[in-house]
Amino acid sequence: MSLVALVLVAACDPHVTPRAVVDPTEALRPYVVGHTDADPGSYTVVYVDADGVVRGFQHHLGEWHYIDGDMAGLPSNAEAVAPIAGAPELMSLAVRMSDGSIQYVRETSSGSWRAVDVGATARMRAVEGRIAGLAVDERPAVAYLGFGGELRLLRATGPTATIWVDAPVVGAPPPSSDALTTTGSGDLFYPAATAGSPVRLRLATGAIGSYPDAPPMIGLGTIDPATDVLIYPTTGRRLALIDATGAHDLTKLAKAPLVDSDLAGGAAVVYRAVGGALAMIERDPDTGAWTYAAPTAEGAPPAVGTPIYLSWQGSVDDIVYVSTDGHVHAIERMLANRAAGWSHIDLTATVTAP
Repeated sequence: MSLVALVLVAACDPHVTPRAVVDPTEALRPYVVGHTDADPGSYTVVYVDADGVVRGFQHHLGEWHYIDGDMAGLPSNAEAVAPIAGAPELMSLAVRMSDGSIQYVRETSSGSWRAVDVGATARMRAVEGRIAGLAVDERPAVAYLGFGGELRLLRATGPTATIWVDAPVVGAPPPSSDALTTTGSGDLFYPAATAGSPVRLRLATGAIGSYPDAPPMIGLGTIDPATDVLIYPTTGRRLALIDATGAHDLTKLAKAPLVDSDLAGGAAVVYRAVGGALAMIERDPDTGAWTYAAPTAEGAPPAVGTPIYLSWQGSVDDIVYVSTDGHVHAIERMLANRAAGWSHIDLTATVTAP
């Protein structure tokens, strides 16, 4: 199995969606969907294969399961997915199709997945570029850049998420690219068009926070929900960190390698370093110091695209990524026995994925 590779190009035409430039293999990354309230010990990882089919693996009670059969009813011309963080139905995501339409996908009570063409109900234009899923007032929403790079929000208007509206985000500073980073609390971070420094937009209230002294944001970042720290890739393939004291050079603080992908994580940050090795940065909760580690496991091949980080009930860490062989791989460690290191599994080859 090989996965789709979408090449991102900087847009010179003002009517073309401006794209983030760090990772030219946006589709070569899996995404975490989340967990259900009834089953907090599981999470689902989804990705788009070379045929445009949304597929997934579920991590449940310490084991991986392939869930393609449950997702069989979804359209087969997908190009990108975006988890809806913070929605009441935690197992939900938005899917951008090859024709630019947006599908809202959620897991039903029977375990199957159901899709609704929400772009059609909102009478919206075709979408190009990245989409960012989030919840606004506990209802699912999708942020994206529209015609001419205008920041827009597609959102459900009722509790059943069957009727959606599409509108520009009035008063929001114009973005410089589609590096839209979301939080479960309904906040949206993106680079401002003026100098590329991050803007924080609280969509529920319209409040805007800016960081004019911070370095440019040139790719997708990540937010630690416990500390409200934003980490993102910046110029020179370095990592920038914004906390309550200001902006910092995280590459220098953690003595970390240069970044060659977008970022993923939360309590820990993972990315693909220059050369394809995985990189992980963690913050010591006692000292506040940031440390870098190179998570490796015997038999684990190098990464392509952006890896993701998952933590299962505070006892197991997983990093899931796509490799040069086109397979989805995972490396895992037990937090109670960190000295034992990481173990590797080729999910595509061993969990009955095509």
